[in-house]
Amino acid sequence: AAARIVASGFERVQRELGPAGYLAGDAFSLADLTAAPILAPIARPPGSIWAELGDYPEPVEMLILEQRGAPGYRWVHEMYRRHGGESAQIR
Repeated sequence: AAARIVASGFERVQRELGPAGYLAGDAFSLADLTAAPILAPIARPPGSIWAELGDYPEPVEMLILEQRGAPGYRWVHEMYRRHGGESAQIR
């Protein structure tokens, strides 16, 4: 059930993407700002706190492998690359 929920999130992004690569209009918006971080724990984009974590439990790692290559997965990486900036996380 969890795998299907995760997959549906990435599929929804794929369906909603506009020609400019954003979810609402031609520029980064609240829709992108909301969706990308929700999917980031699975997509683990470089530069995010999620990319710095060690391995997840095997079932979660399998879920990640299933999503790699999906357009929604790649979109999360692209949003973090374009708009991620520096983390304000306290270390």
